[in-house]
Amino acid sequence: MQLESATPVLRDARRGRTATVVASVIAAALLCVVVAGAFWWQRQSEPARRPDVVFLLIDTLRADRLSCYGYPRPTSPFLDSLAADGVLFEDVTCQFSWTRPSMVSLMEGRYLTAYRDAIEDGVPTLPDAFQRAGYRTVGMVANASVDAETGFARGFDHYDSGDLKASGPIYADFLRDVDELSSSLWQPLATALARDEHGARPPLFLYLHVMDVHDPYDPYPEFDAALPNTSSAPVLPLDWQLETLRAKGAAAADPMAHDRALGELAGERGLYDQGVRHTDQALQRLFGRLRELGVLDHTVLAIAADHGEGLWEHLTPSSDAELATLPPAEFFYQKHGASQFQEVLATPLIVSGPGVERGVRVREAVENVDLFPTLLELCDLPRPNGLHGRSLAPVLRGDGEPASRPRDFVYSFGVHGNALREVATGLKLIMPRGKALAAGHELQLYDLKSDPEERHDLALARPADVKRLVAAFLAWEQAYPTDASLRDRTVERLKAEQGELLRGLGYTGLDVGGDQ
Repeated sequence: MQLESATPVLRDARRGRTATVVASVIAAALLCVVVAGAFWWQRQSEPARRPDVVFLLIDTLRADRLSCYGYPRPTSPFLDSLAADGVLFEDVTCQFSWTRPSMVSLMEGRYLTAYRDAIEDGVPTLPDAFQRAGYRTVGMVANASVDAETGFARGFDHYDSGDLKASGPIYADFLRDVDELSSSLWQPLATALARDEHGARPPLFLYLHVMDVHDPYDPYPEFDAALPNTSSAPVLPLDWQLETLRAKGAAAADPMAHDRALGELAGERGLYDQGVRHTDQALQRLFGRLRELGVLDHTVLAIAADHGEGLWEHLTPSSDAELATLPPAEFFYQKHGASQFQEVLATPLIVSGPGVERGVRVREAVENVDLFPTLLELCDLPRPNGLHGRSLAPVLRGDGEPASRPRDFVYSFGVHGNALREVATGLKLIMPRGKALAAGHELQLYDLKSDPEERHDLALARPADVKRLVAAFLAWEQAYPTDASLRDRTVERLKAEQGELLRGLGYTGLDVGGDQ
């Protein structure tokens, strides 16, 4: 395991809810004062107990858009400070490129080798494990598709993800804002923090799932100076986009049309950066209130993402004939569900808390599936049978390597493709399925060490490597079979009841499991 010390790096016109936001913030602040006052005297003699756990999931967050992960723009000063106070994992792979299956994998601590978007009956989950250990469990979720109907509320004393069917896209959009979501948190949190006559309380497991970064990418003018959306984020060569458009895209009647369109896409990427900074600032306010309540006094904090986001770096997974008819904004892929490229699969993981080292960066490859066993071990809880991930607690504590040897491969399953990366060589294989396979896409092989942007497909030039990696992927599928029996039911429900409402969350047919 390679370690190195870390150095901290140091609206809303579309939604039209300013009055609601102000009222919500004021109400939340008043309730926060009341709750803090009620608990202050009891916190002075806190009995010994297991640590609290705060699990923060930032929906659609790319690791490479955080300053602490090397991004040159100042997008994340608060998250950077949290990283400096704990351990940052530099090489993290999510297990699915769409939220619900990704969260199934994370909450169950198991790989998916078939599409499934609901928690399996009888399978222990992360909140289950903490609830059974005597923790009070609270889940506040801004992504309303991660709902009780698909099993995500199991193990929670209080779970609030909104109600897509009852409230529709307007409520779903409302829930995206961190400040508004947090205003719904304080009352159930007060219940969870209630103490007995001796001043004691059970430990807390708090799951916060925010999604302000998710599209549509709203402008935040307060960040225009630090993060101007008029300038292209310095990660995507304009000449590559122009050359690809000219080779495969529709001819532009106006020679400057493509240039203007690509400039607009650069502006949208800038808005994504502003959304990250907005989320960072809102989380700083939320964590300030949690600190006032003593929630962060003796707490394991884990920060992760379900997947990243495509920002027009690769082609939409359509046939060449269809690509030739698409405008640049659709010719290049934006969103996440249909992608297996690194901008979607590489996510952040930051952990801090009692016994965890501070200011350390870990280069070893890890996966989201590792979070479940890691949190259990950090809280001295038994590991249930059937988990596929490995505990990272020894590394977090500075004890050395995890119990198992470093991974040879990392894996991700997707709606339109599967991916396997060989850690030692950096070779990554993408195997199309679903729409991508129907569109005639072939196996792709990339060398991430020499080609981190995944521009040069080596599959035809290196058939022996392709054969070896395909065999490794098939062995993984055989070793970790997924019961896909829930798929038909959940997909039909998605189509019949929630399709239109999920589009209110920004999902389209290309992103959801029902459209393969």
